[in-house]
Amino acid sequence: MEENKKVFYTCEKCQKRLIQRLPNGTWKFLYGRNPKFSKKIYPPVEMYIYGSLKMRCLSNNCDYMNTFNFFPGKENKIVQSPEAKSPEQTKNIDREEE
Repeated sequence: MEENKKVFYTCEKCQKRLIQRLPNGTWKFLYGRNPKFSKKIYPPVEMYIYGSLKMRCLSNNCDYMNTFNFFPGKENKIVQSPEAKSPEQTKNIDREEE
């Protein structure tokens, strides 16, 4: 995996982008916007998670419970980079290390 590419995991059901996977295996989750009157330059919710996690989809229409394992297994989750513009650029986690 290239160091400068951003890798995101998506909801298994609706494919909404949910959480970023950093090159060291840590998950990075950002949520929310800063109010206009706030002087903060970072989002209200910023979490770094080391390990496996289970999170509900953030889409109002989906509510699917996704499980993201720290160690990649035999699951076939889709990983998308923001630079990906075509289905050919979508990667499979299990084939990423090859």
